[in-house]
Amino acid sequence: MRRADEGQPGPRPFTDGQEAGAGPPLLKAKLSVPEPAVPGVRRQRLLDLLVEHTDLPLTVITGPPGSGKTQLAVAWVADELPQGPIAWVTLDEDDRDDTVRLWRHVFEALRRAGLLLPTGFWDAATWRRPGHDLATEVASALHEQQRDILLVLDNAALLGPQQCTELEFVLRNADGGLRLLLLGRRRPAFPLHQYRLSGGLAELDAADLAFDEDEIAELLDLHGVWLTREGLADLARFTEGWLVAVRLAATVLAAAVDPETNVRRLGEDDAFNEYFTAEVLGPLRPRQREFLHRLGVLDTFTADLAMAVGDMTGGRPLLLGLLGEGIFAEQATHPPTFRLNRLLADVLRFRLRDDDPDVLRRLHLRAARWWAGSGDVVTAVWHTTTAELWQESAELIVEHVALVRMLVDNRDRTLLQLLSRMPQGFGPAQTIVTAVVAIANGHIGTAERLLARLGADPAALPTERLRLGHAVVDLAVSLGYGDAARTVAAARKLERLLDDATQTRPVPGPEVAAFVVAAIGTAELWAGRLAAAVDTLAEAIRLSAGAHCDEIRLWCAEHLALAEAHHGRLGRAVAAAVQTRALAAAGAPATAMHWVAVLDVALAVTALERFDTVAAWHHLNAAEAGMHRAGDRFQDVLYTATLALVRARLLRAGNDLPGALAVVREALRPPTGRPTRDWLRHRLTAVEARILLAMGRVEEATALIGTLGDGDPATGVLEAEALLARGDADCAAELARTVADDGATPPGTLIDAWLLLAAVDARAGRLTQAGESLRRAVAIAVPEGIVRSLYETGGALRRLLFEEGLPGLDDAGPVPTV
Repeated sequence: MRRADEGQPGPRPFTDGQEAGAGPPLLKAKLSVPEPAVPGVRRQRLLDLLVEHTDLPLTVITGPPGSGKTQLAVAWVADELPQGPIAWVTLDEDDRDDTVRLWRHVFEALRRAGLLLPTGFWDAATWRRPGHDLATEVASALHEQQRDILLVLDNAALLGPQQCTELEFVLRNADGGLRLLLLGRRRPAFPLHQYRLSGGLAELDAADLAFDEDEIAELLDLHGVWLTREGLADLARFTEGWLVAVRLAATVLAAAVDPETNVRRLGEDDAFNEYFTAEVLGPLRPRQREFLHRLGVLDTFTADLAMAVGDMTGGRPLLLGLLGEGIFAEQATHPPTFRLNRLLADVLRFRLRDDDPDVLRRLHLRAARWWAGSGDVVTAVWHTTTAELWQESAELIVEHVALVRMLVDNRDRTLLQLLSRMPQGFGPAQTIVTAVVAIANGHIGTAERLLARLGADPAALPTERLRLGHAVVDLAVSLGYGDAARTVAAARKLERLLDDATQTRPVPGPEVAAFVVAAIGTAELWAGRLAAAVDTLAEAIRLSAGAHCDEIRLWCAEHLALAEAHHGRLGRAVAAAVQTRALAAAGAPATAMHWVAVLDVALAVTALERFDTVAAWHHLNAAEAGMHRAGDRFQDVLYTATLALVRARLLRAGNDLPGALAVVREALRPPTGRPTRDWLRHRLTAVEARILLAMGRVEEATALIGTLGDGDPATGVLEAEALLARGDADCAAELARTVADDGATPPGTLIDAWLLLAAVDARAGRLTQAGESLRRAVAIAVPEGIVRSLYETGGALRRLLFEEGLPGLDDAGPVPTV
């Protein structure tokens, strides 16, 4: 603000000017401050922003038509917040072409605000002088003022470059005598960067002007409309806080019987159509209107996309012209992107749909092909499904091999949602995509029947991508049925097709290759090939590091933890569990919830083998609860049988032998239709035999052991335990020694073999030899924490274990919280 005591001049050659005189006529309406809108909402947060910048030389407010620029300035002026004289000029199209007319109105507005102009300023000769001379005189006059004047130029986007240059010259040379407030649909051709760097610029744009939910609620209240918080959120999303849209919505909803329901149908209302026709489309030239209508199918777009969809000669100048009208919001990206207001886009689409639906479908198809060529298959499919071009949608999915993404990308299930309405078609692409939607919804049988429609020989399908799609569905069906052998065969087939495709046209993204390896690792785990499963699942985790692989990566990490736990490598199981938790935490919350159940199965096994019974019970109960919530998806025998093993061993540890026996026998009768996991049945049978031995039912146990077959080290140790229970210590020791000397024996079985040898020596009184066998068992158990067998030993060995001071559970440590 200028101070009254600043540089008092001597006698000044200025007098009060007069409106009469030569030159273009003055339109007094252009010099009046507009009336405030009624009813109106006081936007205190924006007024406060303007007050904060009262002393800055330049303030610029930009936004689309009807965004509230003028009304904000009117409210500011009405409150006398500028603290000084105000000059207001509303510019129009004629000012763009007639510089004399523009300056005559600007100078008159300044004169009315108190500026003293030179004698004769309004004479005819004045307007024949160069504009720069006039600007110099006005700047000099402003410099002499004791109070600065605020000049408001509404519709400032109409100013041409030369007019901006002269106006900026006046502002700069007025030396604080002038402050400028520019309102317009876009930024004027001012050197804004200079004022921005010097701290002399305040800016508000469409984002600042947008009404928030509280302001929308206040405006609705003035119209007698009340919405729930959800309804307000919907209206805010629909209008994007655009003032004129909110006002129109308030008027429409005030007349509605059920405002809440009508919120989502506002774009179809005649009031919106009429406003946009008159205020947005009306001022445009015919070719601009046609081009804008074509762009109505887009939301965010680049110039290249606009050219592809608009498909008009001179499209780029047309786009630049529309940008000049302030219809698009420009986003600061590279390359620059532009966005249509959602409401305007809806109105344009409704008009296209009503006027010519075929044109609308063609425009969506152009946009889909552009997005597909750019690698964004989701946006491409959004366009085709919006236009209900189902065959084209399916062909896009198959062509870009996005089928796996539909199955495994839990973070973004957009594709699945878009295609869920697709009717069953008879073309191969549509059949394949429909089958994938069925699998994603748990309807494996439906997917298999759809697959059968494509014929018995997939090689007969006409394109490489269709054959790949068939193989993806076949593998997904195999996984859905839990069939290990079929899954491996289907995965190998898809693997070969991927290798062939790589030679000609590579498959985009890592998800298909990761899906294949993950399927093989899962099948190996189902089949009990634990070492191979661990390696394969770890490789799948590595392959799934790219985008759209969240579910694959989580699936593999949790099953890696389970495989390591069953394999007896407890430290690695815990490490895999920690990795799973981290991956789940990084994903969407809904995704993370799916992985708790299987992870708790793995941690229950780990806690049990470390004989941390409290943690084992906790994870057992958590796993069962999680599987119950998840339904059929987690009822595979792999999980249920594993939990039965844990529960039975925990009950045995608590001396509830009948309860433990009942749990095992129930688990050995899996539900009809569930695949059998032979290696888990083998382990359950072995646990049943040990429980029978602990109950003294040696003959029953021996008969049961006879059903397990020969050649397995774990069965050999079990046979030795039965022999010892029958009193044949020598044969028991010989059999256990054979197992202990076998370098391929797994750690858990090796521990059991050394413990049995220790028991034989202890019974014979050979305590030194028994102690040595115990030390061998502990040396294997403690590094991995596999101490359950140590605590399940008989009384004599238990005493010897403590007498020898051998390490046990305390050295292994509890299962970490993950």
